[in-house]
Amino acid sequence: MRCRIAANRNCAPGTAVAGVSSGRGVGFSVVLLLATLALAVLVCPVSRAEAEAVPAVTGISPSRGPTEGGTTVVISGTGLQDPTSVSFGETEATSFSYDPETGSVTAVSPPHEAGTVSVRVTTAQGISEATAESAFTFLAVPVVTGVSPTTGTAAGGTQVTISGLHLAEVIAVFFGDSPAAEFAYDPATGTVCAVAPPHAAGQVQVKVTTTGGASKDTPADDFTFVPPPPTAWYEQADPRIQYSGTWYTFSTLPASGGSYRRASSNSASVTLFFIGEQLDWIAMKGKTTGVADVWLDGKKVATVDLSNPVAVYRQRVWSTGRLPSGLHRVRITKNPSSLIDKYITVDAIEVVGALVSPSRIEQTDGRLHWTGIW
Repeated sequence: MRCRIAANRNCAPGTAVAGVSSGRGVGFSVVLLLATLALAVLVCPVSRAEAEAVPAVTGISPSRGPTEGGTTVVISGTGLQDPTSVSFGETEATSFSYDPETGSVTAVSPPHEAGTVSVRVTTAQGISEATAESAFTFLAVPVVTGVSPTTGTAAGGTQVTISGLHLAEVIAVFFGDSPAAEFAYDPATGTVCAVAPPHAAGQVQVKVTTTGGASKDTPADDFTFVPPPPTAWYEQADPRIQYSGTWYTFSTLPASGGSYRRASSNSASVTLFFIGEQLDWIAMKGKTTGVADVWLDGKKVATVDLSNPVAVYRQRVWSTGRLPSGLHRVRITKNPSSLIDKYITVDAIEVVGALVSPSRIEQTDGRLHWTGIW
């Protein structure tokens, strides 16, 4: 008797057919069910679909997107070929496709309420399990509930505090169509501080953009750019410039208005009140001038060295820079370390706005600009 092994293409996976015949030509066949024994028979080949594993998601990018949907998400993993569906939580993806070169699936997130869900891929072999690697977070759209102050100069530079909801992951702030010069999120207050850019005069909406999307226009986000006040030049003898200590007037043609003031005593100071956005100190510099300290709204902000090898006039030695429009106070004093025979000088003062004389101003005065809750 001789034995032959033949493959039966119609047999079920995991089975084989063995044919045995005798020398007398009497033949019979036996079907052997192969479960766990490794027999020397030819096993029927399994199909490609049966050989592939159940899909598994090992990563998604990005892992966050807005609740309104539309985020293109790349899903990596194993067994992702021929996907039949992709879901974000219980919601089907807007669209999806498989990339055979990378073995990844690209899906577009659907609209979904805020929260974290699992991205799952379904193929003929099954559905991927929910894991930490498959988590996707739908972020709520930011909402602006207030801006303070609500007005600022068209020249830009106004610091604006933006309050609202879902502002934490801010990636941009716009005043109308113009991006803010600077912005930052304050986790302690849940607000965003932004610096208004230069902009034409008029009303705009302040928009905050986060990973969750862009805030919608509401009356609470209105901000008005106003034309900057005119620039005014004041000579050193203007009565609104308040001198303290002993000051001398020194006449010379190169100086602004033909003269400047100077003082050498350590008690010398000059005080200026102005309503506006900026003040520049114009001074004379030379071999006889020393060092001065500058105070803005009660805080020391600068130390200015007025010394120079030769005498020069009409020098812009210090500026407040752009300030919130309103009432401000500048005080210039001689630095205590400056030698007694060295002078501090005032040649002129330039103001974006207007100098005012020290006087009592009632809290209802329209020249006062209030920020915050009063």
